[in-house]
Amino acid sequence: MIDLSKLDPKTLRSLSETFEQRYLDKVKTKARVADSVVLMWLCRVGPDDWRYLHDTPEARAAHPTGRLVIRERLNGRRKYTPVKDMANAAHALQEARTQAVRRLGKAEDVRDVHTVAGAIDAYIRGRKSAGRVEAARDSRVVLGEWKELFPSVRRMAGINKTHLITFCERLRDKGQSERTVFNKYVRVRAWLRASGRGDLKLSPGEQPRFEKTVPTVYRDGEIERMLKCSDAYTLVLIELLRCTGLREREAQFLEWSDLDLQGRARSLHVRGKPAMGFKVKDAEARMVGIPASLVEVLNTWRKDRPGSLVLGIGPDNARSNFHLLRKVKAAAKRAGVADANLHKFRRTWAVSLLHAGLDLRTLQAMGGWSDLGSVTRYLRPAEAPTVQGLIDSVF
Repeated sequence: MIDLSKLDPKTLRSLSETFEQRYLDKVKTKARVADSVVLMWLCRVGPDDWRYLHDTPEARAAHPTGRLVIRERLNGRRKYTPVKDMANAAHALQEARTQAVRRLGKAEDVRDVHTVAGAIDAYIRGRKSAGRVEAARDSRVVLGEWKELFPSVRRMAGINKTHLITFCERLRDKGQSERTVFNKYVRVRAWLRASGRGDLKLSPGEQPRFEKTVPTVYRDGEIERMLKCSDAYTLVLIELLRCTGLREREAQFLEWSDLDLQGRARSLHVRGKPAMGFKVKDAEARMVGIPASLVEVLNTWRKDRPGSLVLGIGPDNARSNFHLLRKVKAAAKRAGVADANLHKFRRTWAVSLLHAGLDLRTLQAMGGWSDLGSVTRYLRPAEAPTVQGLIDSVF
């Protein structure tokens, strides 16, 4: 404790100003958090297109089919909560804002890296500054689960091996697969190492285990059915993914200047866009060959379409579309295709090229994999008739 009676007037005045500024900063932060909780109108704007709009009389009049939801940020992600009683929407909004401010009051000082909250914040900022945007996003989600599970553990020194075991057990209790449990355990371990707690780990017998399976791909005819049920935008998206094996963020930030559609060796250049906040690792920067069929689709798509982004949206198509999965899911639903996702196109692309006879090294370079072991996962056993034909031709 500080004995205020022993301090000179100048020091007392300085302390008073410091505490006053801290108080004002705290009040401003609470007001900002409260204002971030808003009412949204979830409405139908198309046959298979639902969007969140700010709740205004104009939005309700333009799109009468919808419902009220409350939007807030929780663990770095947006959370939408339906309003059960629309007549008491104002009361529900005020209650949500009160709860958000209460959570803020219980939050730890994120500037202290010796606290769990501070170590998480420092780790995520480090991932972002290194250009690992997706890793930072996934880590935020996983470490948010960690904080929710152990709210009483506020210091890094208080974490022990039991917490790791409990974390994995709780994930299994939620019905998550062993592969998911393993991936989340790896992310927690990476955070602990970066935060000076690399001593914490599970023994080989305690670590989550999963059976490595052959990557799933789209079956014959599934992509064709999805293309028939797609609008113009989704058709270009699917054709681009199936013919180039691009990752999701690579497709989101793809520009027309990255494409060479006129040369003899038609190609696509995957590279970082620092101005857009998109970075790629050394192995991921690459040239990808593209087929003539895709060139025709892209040339048709480019006509009368302004903007530099191939899959851009908004005015002049200048904004990256971060909801590509929704487009694919909608087409897959209409086509009756189950388990459709964006990365499945990349797996299908790799398997198709290997079956066509492309060698592993070339596929590794085109796909942007850092090691050959990642590529060998896409080698699938040949069908029995094919194997028998090879045996007969050799012997």
